[in-house]
Amino acid sequence: METTVGGDLIGPGLELLLAGMGTVFVLLGLLVATCAALSRAVRGWHATPTTEADGDDELVAAVTAAIRHHHSRVAGGLRAAGES
Repeated sequence: METTVGGDLIGPGLELLLAGMGTVFVLLGLLVATCAALSRAVRGWHATPTTEADGDDELVAAVTAAIRHHHSRVAGGLRAAGES
C-alpha cells in the first residue's frame, strides 16, 4: 500500500487555508465596521466658530490677523520641509 505525501497533506492544508482566510476576513470586516462607526461618531464633533463680536473691533481684527499670519507661516514651513 503506497501513500503519497502530497495526498495526505491536501485535506489539512485546505482546512488551514480556510481557517486562516476566514480569520483574516472576519478581522478586516470588524476593522471596517469600527472605522465606519468612529467616522459617524466623530463627524459632528468639529468646532463651529461663533460669529458674534462683543464690540471690540480692534481686538477681533488683531486676533484675525494673528491667526492668518500663523497659518501662512505654518503652511509655508510645511511646504518648504516637504520640498527638500
